[in-house]
Amino acid sequence: MIQSHSRRAWSAAVLAGFALTAHPAFAREPSRVLIVHERRELSKKDDAFLSEAYLRVASELRSIGFDVRERPARKDDSPRAEVEADDDAVATILVRRMGVMADIWIADHVTHKTVLRKIDPHDDPATLAMLVLELMRASLIEPFAVPSKIEPPPPPSEPVTRFVEERPPAPPKDKNVTLDVGASVLWGDVGLAIAPTLALSYRVTGPIKVGVLAMAPAFGAVVRGDQGVAHVRQELALVELGYHPSFPKWIHPRAAIGLGGYHLAAEGDAREPYRDARGSAWALLTSASVGGAIALSRTARIALDARILVGFPRPVVRFASEAVGSALRPSVAITTALEVDL
Repeated sequence: MIQSHSRRAWSAAVLAGFALTAHPAFAREPSRVLIVHERRELSKKDDAFLSEAYLRVASELRSIGFDVRERPARKDDSPRAEVEADDDAVATILVRRMGVMADIWIADHVTHKTVLRKIDPHDDPATLAMLVLELMRASLIEPFAVPSKIEPPPPPSEPVTRFVEERPPAPPKDKNVTLDVGASVLWGDVGLAIAPTLALSYRVTGPIKVGVLAMAPAFGAVVRGDQGVAHVRQELALVELGYHPSFPKWIHPRAAIGLGGYHLAAEGDAREPYRDARGSAWALLTSASVGGAIALSRTARIALDARILVGFPRPVVRFASEAVGSALRPSVAITTALEVDL
């Protein structure tokens, strides 16, 4: 262990001497490196992050003989103008925190060469400091052969020694399948009923969607007459073709037409001298609807739709020979649902 430390100290001394003598501009006095601090308002986290990274860079450069100075950025200067200003230094360093990424600006005032690298520091100041020093050694002031004594952090899931090119975020993919879960109020000549409602739709192209919708069972409708009372149960299913135009993100209007089937079942409670009876009927169902949805998030909305339902033939509820109610001539369904993109 003692021997290892001695070799390291000897290497650092040799490199420091080389840094101070190899370049003609640095033969008489220590080379000066300038660190520029941003004037932008930063969060406490980002400010602490950059301060620690700068401290590590300055300590490393001073340890091998550089004269490190620091100053705040000038108010209106661009990053390039900041680092390329001649401040009687051989190199100028500026690091800008840009979200999860960081920009490293380094200008070599001897070779008049400026380099910008965009990197992902993985929220670790030691990693950022190491990359700044590596960039100075590899790209700008090769004669100085700046060593790095900063211990690298444990390797993350992706390598941090490569420079990460900044790319615009990929646009979110459109969700093509939508599920609606809610309830409907169904009203017609046979009375008022409430039914759970389930719908599933698929975006074919642009604003065009196809979907299936089911309301079943609808309970609560009651038909009354002189002969007694009938309790009505209804079920319906539709295949719909919908038009969903593009509007602001928070509102989603739509309209649709549909074709499907309708089933009505009635159970009668008769008065004397009539007898109880039950029966059912089927009909071809057509529909037209308008409605809209209000966004709760990028993938969830609250929807409200109104449908006109017309059946062929129209199911009729009869007491003896008297028609006391007829469904779908037309009926109206109001549906509210939670809509989620899958």
